[in-house]
Amino acid sequence: MTVEERIGNALGVAALVALPIILGVIIYLNKKAQVGGESMRGRVFGRGFGQAREDRGKGIPLDDIERAMRHYNISREEYLAHPAAYPLPDRGTGLYG
Repeated sequence: MTVEERIGNALGVAALVALPIILGVIIYLNKKAQVGGESMRGRVFGRGFGQAREDRGKGIPLDDIERAMRHYNISREEYLAHPAAYPLPDRGTGLYG
């Protein structure tokens, strides 16, 4: 085998090894780019991680009922029946549970 044949064979084998890797990267990036990255983002009950409710944008604070529901893990009706039984921490303390 000549030097040129060996170089050609080496390049051919390298291309065959690299082809599946390149295709895998292209498919991964394509899926990540679909719908603004939504296809690759973790989803929890229809919302992405860190996303506020659909009817509330980021930065809009919860009202006192919603804060109590989240803090004490109770229903709206339970809080409305006995609001004095569920005192809330000051805003900004980060105490949710």
